[in-house]
Amino acid sequence: MKSRLHNLRSGLVAVTLAVALCAGAQDTIYKLDSGKTAQPAEKLKQPSQAPEKVLGWGSNIQNARLARAAETALRNHNYSTAVQFAQRAAEAAPNDARLWFLLGYAARLSGKPQLSLDAYNRGLRESPSSLEGMSGLAQTLTALGRRSEAQDLLNRILAADPKRTGDLSLLGEILLQSGEYDPAIRALERAERLQPEARSELLLSLAYQKTKRFGDAKRYLETAKKRAPNNPEVLRSLAGFYRETGDYAGAISALQAIREANSQIKAELAYTYQLSGKPEAAAKLYVEAAEASPQDLNLQLSAAQAQLGTGAIKTAKRLLAQASTLDAQYYRLLAIRAEVARVEERNEDSVRDYEAALTNIEGSNCRGADLFTLRRRGFPVTANATELLADLSGFSALLARIPVALRRLGAAPSPLPSAPAPWHSTKP
Repeated sequence: MKSRLHNLRSGLVAVTLAVALCAGAQDTIYKLDSGKTAQPAEKLKQPSQAPEKVLGWGSNIQNARLARAAETALRNHNYSTAVQFAQRAAEAAPNDARLWFLLGYAARLSGKPQLSLDAYNRGLRESPSSLEGMSGLAQTLTALGRRSEAQDLLNRILAADPKRTGDLSLLGEILLQSGEYDPAIRALERAERLQPEARSELLLSLAYQKTKRFGDAKRYLETAKKRAPNNPEVLRSLAGFYRETGDYAGAISALQAIREANSQIKAELAYTYQLSGKPEAAAKLYVEAAEASPQDLNLQLSAAQAQLGTGAIKTAKRLLAQASTLDAQYYRLLAIRAEVARVEERNEDSVRDYEAALTNIEGSNCRGADLFTLRRRGFPVTANATELLADLSGFSALLARIPVALRRLGAAPSPLPSAPAPWHSTKP
């Protein structure tokens, strides 16, 4: 029984690690009326190109003031205020397509994709041939996960103007996310030839990683690093490359070179320490990250899991209590809590929480590629879980469900993270 308990610890803890890897959606920033590609909010900061005209919004001074106020709010990252000003301007001058495009852009940044979609479509009714409007719509469709529609629109834009580097980069990113690596490389290399920049180089590096051409991947990463040596996202992508190739010391060095690391970067560094076999260093950094972001559910759980791995049960419970205030029924929380109960030899409580976790996994939108990733990294995902539970009477129904849930989770293909590789979104 003790040996089986020990085996379950590796097996079911791996399940709790697995559920942690479900990637969430990311906030994305796009450059207004520029043909530039999408960029996550914490990612590369590139100079935006000017809109078609600096002024001329609407037909009167009041509309121009509203438009300028919206643009000022956008520059200050006050997106909800930008939406308010842009919406007032667009409604006051409904025939001005550019005001609708401004609203669509602000709404996307404000996390209102449906309003963004409606605004772009309204603007395109007024100006059907506007490449700027079509580009903005393609970016919103991408944010909504409607990649096929976005790809068709981008192909139309590039047929009209093949030199729009931002739209080329976005097309390459969509192809990359769809697993069409060679077409993605062709599009991104065209963009890089037209206008070399760190973002396309990072995307190319990821595409080459996916095709196992690590020499080319490293070359583009080094080029991006030379172009933006202190850029956090370049360094994070470099760390991701090193992790992918098993060079954990290189990954740690790259992350340590980032100045003023925020909680997400600390968590990524902690994850890298875990992979390198340094659980104590990982646990310390995870707690720092969790305490800096108390409303981040996954950080609380990652920290709790790391503390549990080092035997710090009391700290793990404290972090789980904080996580419970955010979402008490989250399957990952339940799985870690079940492991705490198992360590404390409260086996019936442990099985109850595992059952609840598995139920919530089955009903969640987790596509299960996380178990695939863990298996690829050598974690014993299903090791002896059924054996241990078979020793506990009264749980035959659960025994039947565990392999079903695990098979369902393991069947899905591995998802591609948004490029450049946002390793912070796939950490345990």
